[in-house]
Order: sequence, then structure tokens, then C-alpha cells
Amino acid sequence: MLPQLFKEAINTFVHNPNQFASGGLLLMATGAVVAYFRALPAQIYERFLHLFSMTITMTDDSQGLKWFKWWFDQHRRSKKIRHVDVFTPYRNEKYLTLLTPAPGAHWFMHMHRPFRLEFTREKEKPKYAEKRPETITLRVIGRDQSFLKRFVEDIHKKYDEAYQNKINLYFWTHDGWESVDLAPRSWDSVILPAKLKKDVVEDIKDFQDSRAWYDSVGMPYHRSYLFHGPPGTGKTSSLLGLSSYFQKSLYLLKLHHMTDDTLVSALRRVDANSMVVLEDVDCLNNKRRGVVKEKKKKKDDEEKDKAVAGGLTLSGLLNALDGIETPSGSMFFMTTNLIKKLDPALLRPGRVDRKYYLGPATREQKIEMFERFFPRSEAAQAAAFTDQSKSLTMAEFQEELKQKRGAYEVVRSEIRS
Repeated sequence: MLPQLFKEAINTFVHNPNQFASGGLLLMATGAVVAYFRALPAQIYERFLHLFSMTITMTDDSQGLKWFKWWFDQHRRSKKIRHVDVFTPYRNEKYLTLLTPAPGAHWFMHMHRPFRLEFTREKEKPKYAEKRPETITLRVIGRDQSFLKRFVEDIHKKYDEAYQNKINLYFWTHDGWESVDLAPRSWDSVILPAKLKKDVVEDIKDFQDSRAWYDSVGMPYHRSYLFHGPPGTGKTSSLLGLSSYFQKSLYLLKLHHMTDDTLVSALRRVDANSMVVLEDVDCLNNKRRGVVKEKKKKKDDEEKDKAVAGGLTLSGLLNALDGIETPSGSMFFMTTNLIKKLDPALLRPGRVDRKYYLGPATREQKIEMFERFFPRSEAAQAAAFTDQSKSLTMAEFQEELKQKRGAYEVVRSEIRS
């Protein structure tokens, strides 16, 4: 095209009596030719990359980005990058100082091939987001897509191996799941009525051993539990103990911060065979979608309901629990102080498979806790202290023991002397 244009320009220049017009046309054609050949190397380079390289893109709404960032942090090349950002997460009551690649292009070698890492970060945060969205694009020489698949599977495997014996606590934020190291709490340290404690463990073990049966009857392989009772009766302690006993990470969702869409999004990113905690399920909006509201309902009351619910509706929760995107093998643990506020649709079998009531502290529980605080005490002392206690819950009794500990130690030492 350009050579033909250049030829026509020369003919016009030779045969056109208007030398100014023909000269301008020749100058324009010459500029076009120069621009074409100047851009030619870049076009050849881009064409070469298109034919002989592959790219894979990871965004921060996928697990792949989390795996890669962890993996690259272990890579020796990450310690040599000269353009970095500082990252200061708060862990174990102190700020850590971590260096991560800054936005731009970086190179590293892996599996005997050069990789080009292009890291981008948005300039502005989306509304309600806590950080700016990030994207990583990797380019590698080759045309076999299976190489990229093996690469991702390899870093995923290494990530799982590093965390398979590590229990984490995950909190949902606007930007996804944020993890913190979970201080282990043994199941033996959780003080519950003996029958309830045994029943919970046996039910979970039975569920874990029933994968083949669930598949054979066509049922989704997940199970839901409801822990209900007054505050301070051990609901949270029980979940921490179960997490340690079964070596599973906890995913904590505060429903009053969720919407129907964010709940589905959060559950999509939960690892299979995990424990998902839905706190205070009584706070959600009991109005189901499609149900006509009462005409006498005042507008300000409706707005109040929506504010309390945080946007999450009962329909949204039910759809999430029943949905096909629910992680396989996951166990849901819902907690509430007010079971009477829950809609019957949520309590039916299949949505809540087992309900456990954690009520006021029993005499046996108090004695067990007393003996744990004072292991050298005599049975009569434990019984006497417990019988005179006015505490209703285990949390209250624990605080009572903490306050009485100094005085009790003095009395006990005087009796022995």
C-alpha cells in the first residue's frame, strides 16, 4: 500500500504543473513511509511474541494470584528485585515489614524458561474497597498451554504443602479473605457438657466418612450446624477447639456486613473441606424476595430493617447454603443468641442439620474449670466454691475464678501450713 502511494506521489510530482501541491503530497507520502518503517521493528516484535509466547493473567479476585504471590515471595529472584513496594501487615500485635514487587515489568527464570512479570495496580480504590485492585500478567516463551497449567498446579501444590499443617483464621473484607495465624486451642480445653461434646465430634467424623454415600444419593456434600444459647456459653470457644481438633481453617463471616452478592462471592473463595462460621444469623433481614410486604409497614421501619440486615436477606442466605457453588466438604457453623428470631425455613433439615443448645453453666462444668485453674485442689474445695458461685455462664464463672485466684491461693496455702 505504501509503495503504491509513494509511486503515485512521484507521478503526480512529475506530471502535475502545480509544483506546490505535488511537493506537499510527496512530503506527506515520504513521512508515511518513514513512519511505517520506523514502526516496523515494533510490529515484528509484537508479531513474534504473539506467535511464540503465551500469557496468563491473575487478578486479585482469584486464588491463583494469592498462590503466585506466596510462591514468588519464596523465589530467590524476589530478593533481587530493585523496584519494590513496602507492605506492613499487622500480625501478632506488631507490624511486619515486607517488600513486594512494585508495579511494572520484572524478569525471572523458572523451569529453564525466562518469565516476564507485568504487575499493575489501579490508581484509585473502588468504593468500599480497602485496597486498590491488582493484576499480574506472566509471559513465557512457548506455545503449549499445558505448560502454563503445570506451572499453576505446581505453585498450588507447594502452597498447599506449606499450609496443610497450619490452621488459619480468615476474615472477610471488601477485598476478599484476609488471614491471620490462629492460636491453637485444644478440644480438651473446651468445657462443655460431656454428652454434647461427644455428640458434636462423632457427627463431624461421620460426615467426613460419608463422602461416597453423599455422592451415591446425589446430595451436596456439606453439612450445617447451629450453636445457640446465651452469650458467654462457649459457642466461639467450641469452634476454635473443633478447628484445632480436626485441623481445619476457620472462615469467619459477620453477616451484618454482607449482602446477597458478597456472601456468594465469599463462599466461592472458600477452600474445600473447611469450616465456615456465620456469626449472629439472627441479624439478617427475614424478608424473602418476592414476598409482598405488608401495606401497613411504615417506610422508616423498612429502612431500619435493611440497615440492620446490612443488605443480606434470608433468601440470599438460603440460596448460598443450597447453592451449587457451595464448597464441597465444607461445614457451616451458624451462631445465634436468639434462635426464636430465626425463620423456620432456615431451621429445617438440609439447611441446619444439627442444632446444639449451649445453655447456662452446669455444676459439672464449673467444677471442671475450677480444677483446671487449681489442679492441686481437693474435690471438696471445688464443690464448695462452685456451690456458692452466682455465675450463670462459663464466661462469668471464668472471670470469677480469675478475680478470686489470688485470695484463694492465700487461703489454700494457710490451710496446708
